[in-house]
Order: sequence, then C-alpha cells, then structure tokens
Amino acid sequence: MTSAAAADPLAGPAPGQLPTSARAAVDALAARHPDTVQLAESASVAVQVEPALLRRLRVVLHRRMPPGVEADLWFSPLVRSGNHSGFELHSDVRLALLERLAERPADLLASWNIVERMHRPAAPTQRLEEALTVAVLRGDADREAGEHLLAVATTMTEQPARSLPLARWAAAAMTRIPPAVWQVPEASLLAMLVSARLDGRRVLPLGHRPLGVEGWARLLRPSAPAAVLRVGLRWIDDGLELSEPPAAGAQLLTVPVSDPVLLHVTSLDSTGGGHWLALDRGATQRFSVPEGELVVATTDGARWRIGRAKLRPQPHRPLDLIEARHRPTAQGLLRTAAVADPLKNITAADVTNADVTWPAR
Repeated sequence: MTSAAAADPLAGPAPGQLPTSARAAVDALAARHPDTVQLAESASVAVQVEPALLRRLRVVLHRRMPPGVEADLWFSPLVRSGNHSGFELHSDVRLALLERLAERPADLLASWNIVERMHRPAAPTQRLEEALTVAVLRGDADREAGEHLLAVATTMTEQPARSLPLARWAAAAMTRIPPAVWQVPEASLLAMLVSARLDGRRVLPLGHRPLGVEGWARLLRPSAPAAVLRVGLRWIDDGLELSEPPAAGAQLLTVPVSDPVLLHVTSLDSTGGGHWLALDRGATQRFSVPEGELVVATTDGARWRIGRAKLRPQPHRPLDLIEARHRPTAQGLLRTAAVADPLKNITAADVTNADVTWPAR
C-alpha cells in the first residue's frame, strides 16, 4: 500500500461486514478514494482478479494512477477474500461497481476487452459467467445472454453426466450476474433445470415468475426418475388453491421437486393450450382457473383429471392418476445453428474446479 494510503487507510466497513446499501457505500468511498473505486470498477467485470490482470487494467486504462492503487484496492473493504492468486469482490459490491461501470459504455467495453483476452486460459464456466455479465450490462441480454443460457441448458439436458456440476456452478453464478438477466426467458429455464437437479434448491429470485414457460417446459422432463414432493389442491370459490406442504383438507398431488413447482392447467373441454401455474415452496397460493373439469399436468408428463366433486374435503387423499409418462428430454430441442456451445469442451473436473473460490494454479 502507498505511504499516503497507510497514513489515511480506506474508510469503510471491515472485510466481511457489508453495508446495507452496497451502491451507497461504493459511492461514498468513491468520493474519498476515486482512484481505488475506478480501478475496482474496471476489475469488476472479472469473476476473479489476478495480480497480472489488475496490473494490466491499471497500466492500460488508468495510466495516471500510481502502482500503489493496486494495493489500496487489494486491501480495501470492497474485497471479500483473496490470496497470492488473486482476489474476489463482495458479490453485492461487485454488482454496484458493475452498475456504475455500465453508465460508461466505452469504459465497460474497454475493461471487457482486457478481461476477455487475459482470461482465455481460465475455466470455461468462468469465461461464460463473465461474458453473460457483460451481455446483460450492454443491454444485449435477449440475444447474446439468451444464447449463452440456452447453451448451458442444452448441455444439462443432453449430457446428464455433466448436469450436476453445471447445476452447482449455475446456482452460484446466477446470484453474481446483474439482476436484469431475469428478464430473459432462458434464465427462467436454467433456474428451473438447476432447481430440479439440486433437489428443489431455489434459484429464481423470490417474487419473480418464470418467463416463457410455454416454450421450454418440456425440457424439464427428467431423463431418469426424479425426486418428488407432495402439493395440496383445493377448490375455492373463484379458482384453485395450491399449497406446499399440503394444507389441511387438501387433496394430494405428487410432483417433481423444484422451486417454484410448475403445474399446467387446462379445461377438459378446451381446445386451447391452457396455462402454467407457479407455486412457491412453503406457500399457499390461489389461482384463477377455467370452470368445469380440469386436466392438471406436471413437468414429468403425468396428468390428473380433476373436478369440484373430486376435490371435496377429504384430508390428504391422493388424486387418481389418469396418465403417467416418463421419457427422456428431446435431443437438440434448443440447439440451433445460431447457438454456439461454449461448454462443449467442459469436463466435470473443469466445473468442479471452477466452483471453488480459489482453484489451484
């Protein structure tokens, strides 16, 4: 650290003690130590910041900064953890830094050009996460980010042996990508695939409804028997009440594990496509549904025919199954010529290494 920094250390919370508002804390720190925050903004494009990358960012993008600013950043409260291999920013601080950087598109692109070049030898999942982050920040989520997310989803469905390590990576990575990613339907698809693969772990942000379910729900059909849970169904005056765990007096429906739970509802007499219901785990929710008898389907292909007479209060009585199907996911359903597969060379070992905070170098 520079002598000036030693005499006037960066004010702020101690490492591990994050402020309530990361953006407010970063803005306040920028007013006192603008060079440190500017360098942190450039570095925030990277998931992990190695010494050589930090030096390159400073020398190329911030030539007027003295070398000691690198040490100022390294030992600042912006950093969550680090060692001789590099450091990692606090997740919410990194998002705040990325938000500030995105306000200057030219600076964002300049930082990305350096990070992308220097991280070409890095793990494929790390490169993919960084590319996703930049695509979202540049407002290209619908196309470029969507293609990256589809590539991950396709890999998980077509190569079951790689689905678990990819699911573990995605569950962590999706919390580090700017929230605008959730406006992309492919993000909902990946979140549901990961949730099912990780025994119902919640990936989709609370309060966010899955987008575009009609286009990708059949991809959720497992290629092997999956873990299940029970959901309660009960008629109410203007619709259907779903509950997990089942509420007292509800009829039982066995569904594949995920959070939220997805159910497709259509009228028995309807020729239309019906609609999807998303039930949060641990919740009781009410939904408007068509009148008359219904066909309720789960993501594994099982279907139930229900009517008000079949849902009279009979505590915890299973519904009669009218059809159960179990078939593998269709090969290549998502793959198109326009969708590159940046994960095609990933092995399980690559993803496992990418999951740890500081992989061996």
